[in-house]
Amino acid sequence: MYGQFRLSEILIKTSQSDDPAQVAAAQQKAEGVRGEIRRGGEFADLARATSQGPTAVQGGDIGCFNHGQLPESLERVVLHMKTGDVSDVLRTQQGFAILQVTDHKETPKV
Repeated sequence: MYGQFRLSEILIKTSQSDDPAQVAAAQQKAEGVRGEIRRGGEFADLARATSQGPTAVQGGDIGCFNHGQLPESLERVVLHMKTGDVSDVLRTQQGFAILQVTDHKETPKV
């Protein structure tokens, strides 16, 4: 399913040194946040409270993306998600991310 996706994120950063203890702590924090979402926590509220990304103040909203604009590893995950779906914890260059598809518009086939 190709198209345009509007995404929100919760980002738990890791240091540039990738210290194993710091990485494990960041992953554990991200898994804890994902658990709160599974128990009914509001994604935007948790993004504001816990995300270390620049979009935290907007409830994690990172905008719209067309097919091919995301890194391939993230796009593979997002392509299979529906509006409202929340990803598992994903390892990224910046740390650990949780993504939510807040809108999805399929592109008509030409």
